[in-house]
Amino acid sequence: MSENPQSTIFAALAEAYRKKGDLERASLICKKGLEIHPHYGPAHLVMAKISLDRKLYDQAEKELEVAAQLDGRTRAVELILSEVLIKKGKNQEAENILNKLISSEPDNESLRLLLSSIRRTSPASLTKSRTTLSKPSFDSRPKLKAVTKLQEIQAPSTFPKLKVEKTYTINEIMEILGTFPALVGVLLVGKDGLILENRLKADLNPDLVAAVATNISEVTKASLIKIDFGKLKQLLIEAQSLKFWIFNLKTSFLILVCSPEVNIGSLKMKTNELLETLEE
Repeated sequence: MSENPQSTIFAALAEAYRKKGDLERASLICKKGLEIHPHYGPAHLVMAKISLDRKLYDQAEKELEVAAQLDGRTRAVELILSEVLIKKGKNQEAENILNKLISSEPDNESLRLLLSSIRRTSPASLTKSRTTLSKPSFDSRPKLKAVTKLQEIQAPSTFPKLKVEKTYTINEIMEILGTFPALVGVLLVGKDGLILENRLKADLNPDLVAAVATNISEVTKASLIKIDFGKLKQLLIEAQSLKFWIFNLKTSFLILVCSPEVNIGSLKMKTNELLETLEE
């Protein structure tokens, strides 16, 4: 961040420290970043979560109001708001929000747990919520198509062959890359440093990996522009215990975390081959 104070990576870094339990450092990083980027909505969301963890519920609600003004009343805003309202004892308001969220995500177990926590303290809400909770669970729905797709793209011991003239989604590509020998895991990270998809296998902090990798990428991109080397395409970082390979996609970074013995040449060939099939 000191190398590039204009970077918005501070939000992801603050979120990583929040999840680690270091709320003081998380708050400090987020506040400093917001001084430079006061209109950056995701950072206000992170600050709301930090305030929630610190039991500063009024402050959390204010941050959510700002985030909603900047980026709209998103699902993330409403989910955090429901948690704040529960902590403030406003169970009916929280229940209304959760019922709305569950109506569009009937299989979301975390939403159901939040709603159940309200129900235990508010018996009157049981009848009102019964219709929502009676929706079929995810496990009761047919899974044949999903299983078939997984069988097509994942081989137990060898890297799978790609189907001719087939385009792959980023999730399918990450699933395939996960079968590569010596690959510790794969992350898909937004340009703001926040995780979009996490498939790390090792005992690593994905938020911290995402924040550091994105910050390094942003600094490198800015430096390449200054020396007229063109746009950043890929970035390989070799550390003592791991290797990080960062691919600069249109709206995100694909980060491969590898053990030292990984076959870089083979991995590069396969990854480039996969990315050429990526659905736009």
